[in-house]
Amino acid sequence: MIREDEISAVGKLMKTHALKGEMNVLLEIDPEYLEAGNPAVMDIDGIFVPFYIESIRPKGSFSYLVKFDGIDSEFEARKLVNKTVFALRDKLREYMEENYDDEVAFFDDLIGCT
Repeated sequence: MIREDEISAVGKLMKTHALKGEMNVLLEIDPEYLEAGNPAVMDIDGIFVPFYIESIRPKGSFSYLVKFDGIDSEFEARKLVNKTVFALRDKLREYMEENYDDEVAFFDDLIGCT
């Protein structure tokens, strides 16, 4: 079970896109983090649930079109609109250490900020 102290907010699901379950998401992290198989975690009825990316493509500077595994219709995607996207802190730390050594110290300063 994922606890609130194990996650950090990294984005927000804004709206659905088309009919196949794709969604517009604003991300504060590199999309490569999600492409690397790390889950996007969302609060579903008080339980933090991991979702895995089927595909992701850029739409703007910080906006991406994301397709989650198991979300295959606009109806299913609509349930996730306006949800905050979280990342597992330990996975995010590992990713940052592997890809951005100089920025890890900065990331440590942000833990716990709202």
